[in-house]
Amino acid sequence: MGAPTLSIDKFTRTLGFYRSAEVRAGEMPSDLRKQMDAYAAGVNYHIDNHDGPLSPEFTLLNHTPEPWRTADSLVWSRMMAFRLSQNWWKELFRLRLQTVLTKSQIDDFWPSNNLGPITLGNPSQAASLLKAVPPTFRPKSASNAWVLSGKRTASGKPILANDPHLGFNAPGLWYLARIKTPKFEITGATVPGVPITVIGHNGTIAWGLTTTGGDSQDLFIEKIDPKDKNRYLAPNGPRAFHVRTEIIKVKGTDSVTLHVRTTRNGPVISDISTPAQRVKIAGQLLALKSIAARADDRTHEALYRINRAKDWKEFLAATKLFHSPQQNLFYADVTGDIGMIAPARLPLRNGWDGRWPADGTNRNHRWIGFIPYDGLPKRYNPSVGFIGNANNQLVPNSYPYLISKDWDAPYRARRLKALAAGNSEHTLDDSAAWQMDHTSEAARELLPLMLQQLQERETKALKRLIAWDYQMDKDKPEPLLYSAWVRFFMIELMKPYGLRDLAPMPAFLVKVLRDKPNWCDHPTTNKRESCKPLLAASLRKAIKKLSQYLGKNIGDWKWGEMHRATFKHRLFDRIPIIKLWGNLSIPTDGGDHTLNRGQTTFGDDGLNPFSHRHGAGFRVIYDLGDLQKSRFIIATGQSGNIFSKYYGNFLQPWRDGRYIHVFGEPNRIRKRALGALLLVPTKLAGKR
Repeated sequence: MGAPTLSIDKFTRTLGFYRSAEVRAGEMPSDLRKQMDAYAAGVNYHIDNHDGPLSPEFTLLNHTPEPWRTADSLVWSRMMAFRLSQNWWKELFRLRLQTVLTKSQIDDFWPSNNLGPITLGNPSQAASLLKAVPPTFRPKSASNAWVLSGKRTASGKPILANDPHLGFNAPGLWYLARIKTPKFEITGATVPGVPITVIGHNGTIAWGLTTTGGDSQDLFIEKIDPKDKNRYLAPNGPRAFHVRTEIIKVKGTDSVTLHVRTTRNGPVISDISTPAQRVKIAGQLLALKSIAARADDRTHEALYRINRAKDWKEFLAATKLFHSPQQNLFYADVTGDIGMIAPARLPLRNGWDGRWPADGTNRNHRWIGFIPYDGLPKRYNPSVGFIGNANNQLVPNSYPYLISKDWDAPYRARRLKALAAGNSEHTLDDSAAWQMDHTSEAARELLPLMLQQLQERETKALKRLIAWDYQMDKDKPEPLLYSAWVRFFMIELMKPYGLRDLAPMPAFLVKVLRDKPNWCDHPTTNKRESCKPLLAASLRKAIKKLSQYLGKNIGDWKWGEMHRATFKHRLFDRIPIIKLWGNLSIPTDGGDHTLNRGQTTFGDDGLNPFSHRHGAGFRVIYDLGDLQKSRFIIATGQSGNIFSKYYGNFLQPWRDGRYIHVFGEPNRIRKRALGALLLVPTKLAGKR
C-alpha cells in the first residue's frame, strides 16, 4: 500500500516479530511442522493455480502475493500477543501524565503503593511515542467468559460462554470452521492464515479465553555513553549497541533503510518516532523488553495441543507451552469437569513493579525469571459451580507474585456476578441473555453522584436521567445524554492540564465526586471552585453538542443514531466509492462498561466519540450436554469478498443476539448447503 503503511513495517521490524517467528519455524516439533507445512503448501497451490483473479484487494493493488511461509502463520500469535499486552503503553501514558500532574494525582487514576523512582528527563517524549505507534498496535482488548458446572444448569452438564472483544474491522477477524476426519473433529473460531482453532470444542472438551492483562513488558530508560554515541551505559560499564539493518520496500518510491539499535533490554523504540527524536532529553533512549518478541515462544504449539486435548490433564499439559499473551483459559468437558488457568511467561522483577520505565543503568532493574507455572492462577471444579471473568482483578492482593497493577474496571464483572447469583437451573438462553445484557453498572454508580450535585435544578434532561434504568438501549436518548455528560465532565476536569483527549474513566470520576473534589478546583485561579458548576457547564455543553447533531428535542434522540458498530475495511475505507461496499455499520446497544460491550472512540479529534469501534466480534455458548446445540455468531460474515452476499450477512443477527449452529453429519450438511468447495490433496489429485 506504499507510504501510508510504512509506520507499521517500521514498528514490526524494530520489534523483530518476523525474525523471531522464522527462528521458531525451524524448531517446531514434527507433528506441528507437518500441519503447518501442509497449510502453507495449500495456500501456495492456490496462488499458483487459481482460475481468474484473486480477491479485489490484490486486483486494486496490482499485487501478486509472495509464497506463503510457515513463519507467516506463526507471526500472527506474536503480533496479537503484543496487541493484547498493554503495560508498555500505560508506562508511556504515565510518563505523559507526569508532564502536567503530580504523582499523587496520577495515583488517583491508578492507585499504587509504589509509583517508582525513575522518571524520564523530559516526559514529553512519551506523548510523541504514543502518537508514533500505528493504530494497529495500540492496545484494544477485553472479553467476557464464564463456565457453569452441571449443578448450576438445567441439563446437569456444563455451559461455557465466551465473547472476546477486539477492535472492529471488515472483513472481520473471526472465521467459523468445522473440521471432521475419521480421527479428529473440531468446531469453532479460526483466524485467516493460521491453521489452528483459537476458540472451540473438539467433541470432548470446550475452551474459551479472556485477556488477563498480565504485565509482560517493560520500558527501560537507556543512557548513551557521553564518550561514544555508539555505546550505552550498563551496570558493568558501557556496551555497544547491537545494530541490524532492515530494508523496507515501499510501493511507488525508494526502499527505506531502517537501522535498529538493540540494548541488553531490547530494541530502541524511541528511534522510530521523528518527533520523539526532536524532543527527547539528550543522551536518553527508550528500549522495550517484551515476552511477545521472544524467539522461543511456543504459544502456537500450545493451541495446537489444546485443540487435541481430551481431558483436564491434557489441557493443562498444553497450557505449559502458552507463553504470550497471558490469557484466562476457560475449560469444560462432557464428563462434567470445569476449570480455568491463566498461563503465560510473566517476569519476576527485582526492585520495581513495572508501572514506570526502569533505569537501564541500575543493576537491580532486570528480570530474574518467570512466575513458576505451578504458581499461576488456576481453579478446578470449584464448589460454587461457577467461574467468570471480564478482565477484572484475577487474584487477591495477597497473591505472592505480580501479575498486574492495572486491572480493568470491575463493572462488567460486577454485573456478571449479579446475573449468575442464585439460579441453579441455568440454560443456554440465560447465557445468551447475559452476552447481550446492556445494563451499565458504571452509570449506576456514577450518575447518582453527578445528579446529587444538581438536585436543586429541574430540567427535562435531568428528569430523564433521574428516571433512567441504566440500560444502554440503542432506541433511548438517556444513554446518549449520560455518555455525553460524562465525556464533557472529563474534558472540563482535564482541560487545565492539557489532557482533553483522556478517555472518560468512571471509577476516577466516582473518586472525584466522593473523595477528591479538589480536582474540580482550577489550578490557576485564586478562587476555590467546586464540582457543581463544572457539572452544570458540562451538561449544558453536552446538550448543545448533541442538539447540533440530532435536533433540540431530547425525546427524539436515540443512542443508536451515534452509537453504531462500525467495521471499516483497512484498504477500501480510503477509496470514496468502494468504501460504501467495504465498510459495514449498524446501530447497537451497549456501552463502554456493559457485558454487551459497546466500546466507543474518544478524544477531541472531530470524530464521533460515540461510534462503537470495539466489542465482541465473536460470541459462542457451548452446551457440554449436547455440543450440537452449541451456539455461534460472528459480527460480519464468512466471506472476505466485499461483493459477496456473505460478506456482512451476519451483521444484523449478531446485533440482535441471534446465533447459528455448526453441526451435522456430512450427508445432512450437503442437503442444506448453499454450495460446496472440494479440496483435493495434491497427492490424490491424479487418482481421481
